Amino acid sequence: MSYQAYQVIAKATKDLRDASKILDRRNAAAELKKLLSERNLRSRLSEEAIIAAREQEKSSPEYILRKIYGNAIKAALYAANQTLRSKTSKKNEDITLPFKIFSIVDKDSEAAIALMKKDREHSFDECGPFTFESFDRYRGTNAHLTLVSKKELGELLKYCLDNLENDEACEHAEADLLNMLQKLCSRPDYVAHFHPNHDVINILTIVESILSRDKVGGTCSVNAAKAFFNLFHQLITSLSIDISNHIQPCIALIVDWVRRCISRKGTSSSADSSQIAKFMYGVAADVLAGYPEQCIVVLGADNFGRDLFRHARKRWSTSRGGERDVLVSYLSSHM
Repeated sequence: MSYQAYQVIAKATKDLRDASKILDRRNAAAELKKLLSERNLRSRLSEEAIIAAREQEKSSPEYILRKIYGNAIKAALYAANQTLRSKTSKKNEDITLPFKIFSIVDKDSEAAIALMKKDREHSFDECGPFTFESFDRYRGTNAHLTLVSKKELGELLKYCLDNLENDEACEHAEADLLNMLQKLCSRPDYVAHFHPNHDVINILTIVESILSRDKVGGTCSVNAAKAFFNLFHQLITSLSIDISNHIQPCIALIVDWVRRCISRKGTSSSADSSQIAKFMYGVAADVLAGYPEQCIVVLGADNFGRDLFRHARKRWSTSRGGERDVLVSYLSSHM
């Protein structure tokens, strides 16, 4: 059988990887993004994967699709790294190419998760009787939904973290790289593949660097804080992964941000500051609720607990919406 959709995607992927000149690379990247964005083509590709899986007894349609999409992501990473190593003038689209391909590939799973979330909210509204089966179902990682493999997720995270320490890359796409980081940290089926030690430490280092550099806030600081919250929320709440080794640096990062806010009188009420506070205290609430005994020791050192609690009380009077909800969670975790 002739797998036409596969052949089209495979050719575009090969063209991107083989392109040696920047203009050819950009044209090949645009063509691959265009093809992957076509819903009909992706549907035909899924149908071909089902047929191919029947012919290959040990393969599943999901495995075949992961291989196809994985090759596209690897080609995008290769092309982006080639451009970054060259002396040519870079554009935002050159650096964010892997993120664009990744987002297109997992677009269908994002839509499926949104539908599942809506269904779950409806189920919760009905207030049905609690069962351990339903609890496990609501805490599922949706691992069957993503078509991005563990290897590609690791390579995307490494690309993102490496380039957030690359001045030239940050000059053109720092906010987008941080947006990529918060997306990679936003789902349990992504975070489950992170290394629980060095990947977490590397992300904390990047977040601390961004937050300590920005004077008041801004898109970069908000995205960094969101990545921080997403990561620890998934680790603690969704995946129940032990983060005992990260409690002290995690709380220290939050307290350092709090102390910078205290030293900048008159700037803490900005919209960006409110967003960042929501994420900072969201992490604090999760960590305190999940590791109360370990937190007692950390919060008792260097007035960490005092400064964190006093700043929460100060923000309470002007907080609204999501920030106030998070402050309620944080304050409740002390009870």
